[in-house]
Amino acid sequence: MLLLVEQMRHRERPDVRLGFSSSHWKTIRHGLLAMVVAQTLQSLTNLIDQLWAARLGEGAVSTLGYAQRLVFLLLGLGVTAIGRATLPVFSRLAADNSAGQERIAIQWAILLAVLGLAILAVAWPLTPWLISLLFERGAFTPADTQATASFVRYSLLQLPFYFPGIVLVQWLLAARRYQAIAWLAGVNLLTKMLANYLFVPVFGLDGLALASSAMYAVNTLVLAAHIQIRRRRL
Repeated sequence: MLLLVEQMRHRERPDVRLGFSSSHWKTIRHGLLAMVVAQTLQSLTNLIDQLWAARLGEGAVSTLGYAQRLVFLLLGLGVTAIGRATLPVFSRLAADNSAGQERIAIQWAILLAVLGLAILAVAWPLTPWLISLLFERGAFTPADTQATASFVRYSLLQLPFYFPGIVLVQWLLAARRYQAIAWLAGVNLLTKMLANYLFVPVFGLDGLALASSAMYAVNTLVLAAHIQIRRRRL
């Protein structure tokens, strides 16, 4: 609204018409449906973790909640920063039909994997201290700090896979390969369910974090394989 007012003030009012006759609606509907399916499937992984945690006894759901606050904060910052940096570049390359788009995506993914490893190395020893500083008061005891720190540490293992995965998904978005993103979300959900089944009986609550790391590892490997296959076909 503010942008519209500013344009009108400079006599640059856009010619806006409401309706569904534009040829762009077909493209939008196609992409929107695929993205809704992808987002729904990916969101189910959090619900699955809650259900598994509820079966692990008293305090497991609470520990999962505290740990995920830190994990989601870190992952959210990564999505925002990496997405803002890469999507405009990939969109411009796709619009210009530039050669070597896939190679650039792979190079950036490798760079972000290294960054993920660096953050993992720094955050691993600091995790118990940070959790103690943020949460350890009242009913949150030192034992809770240790349990939460253990989960967060295992969750950090996903960073070397999660960050490059963001880059590769941004490339798929720029290339309008929405169906591939939807299929990938289905693969992620199946991987998560299988990994929970394998890891939780052995590692308990920490198995949920390990399962997420396995899910993002498979996610990134599938994305990289998809892009490499596309490079060879072009």
